[in-house]
Amino acid sequence: MMSLSPAPVRRPTRRRLGLAATALWLSGCAAVAYDEPPEDSPAVATLQSTVTQRVRGSSSLSIMNFSPRGCFAGSTALSASRAMRLQPGREVFISYMSGSGDLDHCHSLLSFVPERGGVYRVYATALPGEGNWLVQGPRQCRLLMDQVLPDGSFQPVASTAHHFRVRPGCMRAVPLR
Repeated sequence: MMSLSPAPVRRPTRRRLGLAATALWLSGCAAVAYDEPPEDSPAVATLQSTVTQRVRGSSSLSIMNFSPRGCFAGSTALSASRAMRLQPGREVFISYMSGSGDLDHCHSLLSFVPERGGVYRVYATALPGEGNWLVQGPRQCRLLMDQVLPDGSFQPVASTAHHFRVRPGCMRAVPLR
């Protein structure tokens, strides 16, 4: 007759704890949504978005969130059907990505500082790269920012283009020079 004994309890070893700590360190911070001001807040800025894609594939337009250390902490998708409320005076990072497969993709990242009561429009587009019907260059992503003036006209917004610098445990937005 076989005796059934409980399975031995495994205690964490230094190696397992080290692997878990390394995985946590490499994963960075938990995803954090953009801290959108409350609807009844009178001094907010608003952002309207439009995406046009002249190439096949998927795309995403979002506000990128960074931790107090400046490391990527998550993103919040933007929708053409709803204006996003923004914190005035606080730098906002907007990201546009478009892709189809592993080799044909592009990314554009910019930041700007919204003014109190300002209404802004971001326009994102992906265009096919230069070439001919046989050989096509990589697609191009573009982000354009405008401020919507009271008379309905548009005025370009001062913005800064960025790229990512990736280090273990931290992905930062660095201004292009």
